Amino acid sequence: MILSDKTIKKLVEEENLITPFNEKNLSSNSYDLTLAEDQERLELMPGESRLVVTEEKVNLPADVVAKTVSKSSFARCGVSIGDIGGWVDAGYRGQLTLLAVNLGDKPFELRRIKEICQIIFLQADSKAEKTYNGHYQDSKGLKEAWFINDRKNFNNVDVQTAIVDISGGNSNLVDPDFFEKRCDF
Repeated sequence: MILSDKTIKKLVEEENLITPFNEKNLSSNSYDLTLAEDQERLELMPGESRLVVTEEKVNLPADVVAKTVSKSSFARCGVSIGDIGGWVDAGYRGQLTLLAVNLGDKPFELRRIKEICQIIFLQADSKAEKTYNGHYQDSKGLKEAWFINDRKNFNNVDVQTAIVDISGGNSNLVDPDFFEKRCDF
């Protein structure tokens, strides 16, 4: 069940669900997250992606999960923020690091619009027994992937085999150079 504005406000008061909280960023079933103030000027060139961090910290109770999604205004410009990897588990605390991607054909200045994505909260059917307690717990600022400094554990990954398996044996469906360029394991 997606939480309403009334429930979100109640959880802000009782659980510090969103800090800082600005009521003007609240809509009927979501909250607009903003770009952290301490980030440098961010311009995304066509085809470029980069990590961004929210100003807000979230504090999810054991029976609430969340999903970040792009703002429709950005989608109309070919920009996606928060759609890839935007799942937030019950029990997570901290700022959110999100992927911003410019799929459009023009440069896009992220500072033009303060609200960068929406977060939707969902009620779980019960409290989680195993709440989030991973690498990103209590995040402050940008957090790279947990394995970035541990690439040696990925030296034996057979990327070509994974490509064939994903495409059902037809490796023409996936550009094999894609992983060589972007997955520097």
